[in-house]
Amino acid sequence: MIRGESTLTFLVGFVVGGITVALLDPRRGAARRALLRDKTLSAVKDAAETGSRRARDLRQRLRGVVYEAKARMSEQDVPDDILVERVRDRLELRPAEVGEERQARDPPGPRGQRLLPDPGGRGPSRDRRRGGCRTHA
Repeated sequence: MIRGESTLTFLVGFVVGGITVALLDPRRGAARRALLRDKTLSAVKDAAETGSRRARDLRQRLRGVVYEAKARMSEQDVPDDILVERVRDRLELRPAEVGEERQARDPPGPRGQRLLPDPGGRGPSRDRRRGGCRTHA
């Protein structure tokens, strides 16, 4: 047993010594330290971005589960005209003009535009092709 432990201790010391010599080398040590620093910072940044993306994904998935549960719990009657608009919006069969009654119900957006409702009733509908909210005048 003692022989195995001393061999392991020797190997660890050998590796640590080699790394120390490589980093403190007068000719290339500075370049190696800079490379090590850059790679370490890059790995830390990548790990932070990955963690942030995963946290955001989890948060959005949980929010979706909550919205779906709320939607299933509340069974409210939707007026026919709103239901027809939601179906047309989902099928992208929007009429050229929206009726005055509909415009009176929906407040205008930040630039005076009217935002189309999300079919699920969660807010403005996102147009993924253009990267923004679908609006109509």
